[in-house]
Amino acid sequence: MQIKIIGLFFRGLSLVSKFIALILLAKIWSVEDYGNFSLISLSISVLILLFGLEFYVFSTREYLQNKKPFEFVLKNQLLIQCVFLIVSIPIVLFLFYKKILPNRYIWYYIALLLCEFLANESFRMLIAKRCILASHICHFLRNGSWGLFVVGLIILNSWSPTVNEVLICWVVGCVLGFLTLFLYIDFKELWNSSINIKWISTGLSTSLKYLTGSLAFQLGLVVDKFFVKYYCGDSLLGVYTFYFTVCFGLYSLTHAAIFMPAIPAILISFDEKVKLRIQFKNLLISTIVLISLFLAGLLTFIQPLFNFVGKLKYFDNVNILYLMFSGLVFYIFGYVFHYFLYAAKFDEYLAKLSLLSLVISIILNLILIPKFGLYGATSTFIITSLFLLVAKYKKFQKAEILG
Repeated sequence: MQIKIIGLFFRGLSLVSKFIALILLAKIWSVEDYGNFSLISLSISVLILLFGLEFYVFSTREYLQNKKPFEFVLKNQLLIQCVFLIVSIPIVLFLFYKKILPNRYIWYYIALLLCEFLANESFRMLIAKRCILASHICHFLRNGSWGLFVVGLIILNSWSPTVNEVLICWVVGCVLGFLTLFLYIDFKELWNSSINIKWISTGLSTSLKYLTGSLAFQLGLVVDKFFVKYYCGDSLLGVYTFYFTVCFGLYSLTHAAIFMPAIPAILISFDEKVKLRIQFKNLLISTIVLISLFLAGLLTFIQPLFNFVGKLKYFDNVNILYLMFSGLVFYIFGYVFHYFLYAAKFDEYLAKLSLLSLVISIILNLILIPKFGLYGATSTFIITSLFLLVAKYKKFQKAEILG
């Protein structure tokens, strides 16, 4: 119980410090710099997923169920992932060659990409090794420590950091997160562990099945930002990503406070329909309550927030914020059904659904953003979120998961 409380504390601290840091940076930076930073953050979230290959799905099972030595699993997993990372460097260079991201960020971007990848895989391996407290610390160092550091210096020392300086803080946090894993490695065993190409090949064939769905899901949250940058420019990108930051604070909160704690209970009670119906009811009510509270807070504090940030462009497009919030409500309610479908092992269906929604999103963005700008991007988000909600609900009903 103590570890759970500590875990919730670190998760909450990460969310709050990161959110406050992004609000303060919106006040300090130009709208253009804020948009570029958001694009850096979002593109890295996609690339580390691509480089990771979702190999941990296979390696974790091999370690826990088939009792493969931890150091053997770690060595072989990181080997194939690092090879793929090196081979994929042209993707990173393409972002800068095509001026999608400014060249002044390139070395900081590459350093952050590498360190974020290593810290993320360290977090996953610590969970597999059941070092729960260490995994919470690793997660905080990677996700929240840079925000806490930036907030502290801005408030206490009137610091006005550049984008690159914030990226350096983030890199340091990721390095510390990665080093957490070192406390649990037998380096002699790691050195002596063999490289098993057959085992790696088996892992790739397994993990790539999961990668498609995960990558489609992550791209679905990012692709509209690239279209906004291309068709609307850096300034409106900054406005759009600022609204995204505010709205997706609700998704992060719902995910951490409601969905993640509910997943084990759903899995445990899946074969007991009475208990499962209670889990569904509790999850639905909790989600409705949290969304309602967040909406009340948004309506109360959004004007003071705009006044604090002090940039008219954020206020001038405020209708986009409310439209985005409505799309987010559809998106979150879709996850109420998502986790029951996950428990019922509809993994392939969910992966295909994510891929289809990504295709729909790309097509609609290409059609709507050139004509309607930010309204086109937000409309696309609403349509795809509603599509996911309806599709998951229909599958949920057809499968008669609750009996």
